[in-house]
Amino acid sequence: MENAGFVKLREISVGMTFDQPWVSRLLGLSTMNVRVAGRNLRTWTKYTGLDPETNVAGPFEQVGAADYFNLPLTRSFVLTIGLNR
Repeated sequence: MENAGFVKLREISVGMTFDQPWVSRLLGLSTMNVRVAGRNLRTWTKYTGLDPETNVAGPFEQVGAADYFNLPLTRSFVLTIGLNR
């Protein structure tokens, strides 16, 4: 038996809307939206497996090491730019 308690930073995003005069002057746009997001950035746990959230049997796991073939969720970063005329 092993404690599989965890805290996970699942998603964080930051966005900014630019509607200053320089946007219109330099780009010919009324506004520009920029957003950066990160997903599955960090997991804090004492669990010795890859990820305490992944396993083959779901909540009905009866066999040890059943998460052997599952990989943790993928870390990803997304950049979104919206241009408005």
